[in-house]
Amino acid sequence: MDEIIEKIEKRQDELLDKLGQTKAEHDDYKYIVDNAKALNDMKIAAIREDNARLNNNEINDINRMKVEVENRKVDVEQQKIKVEKMKIGAGLADSLIDAGKAGVFCWIAYNGDNVSYAIKSIYQTAAGYLKSRKKF
Repeated sequence: MDEIIEKIEKRQDELLDKLGQTKAEHDDYKYIVDNAKALNDMKIAAIREDNARLNNNEINDINRMKVEVENRKVDVEQQKIKVEKMKIGAGLADSLIDAGKAGVFCWIAYNGDNVSYAIKSIYQTAAGYLKSRKKF
């Protein structure tokens, strides 16, 4: 695009030099002025087109960056959701373990006598085993 503008400017310079050499009463004067105006209009149109292209590229880059940021936000939100689900699962497992403990303690409290006899029996068996080991 810059090459086109440079070529137009080169032709404008030539026409302006020729215009400077031509008298206002000469027949070619109006022709040269019209051509210089046409070249100026073409140069302005080329510059506007180039600026519009650059602006569109910038807008596309900005939109692309917005999409990337939104995608990152979505990824972060998905990770937060996964973490929250894992927290809920861990809380549920913890609650089940606590319920199991409470159930075991309730059973022990209800059947305390049987449990104490069982523990005494295990202790006596172990003590007897240890005494028999000392004899050897």
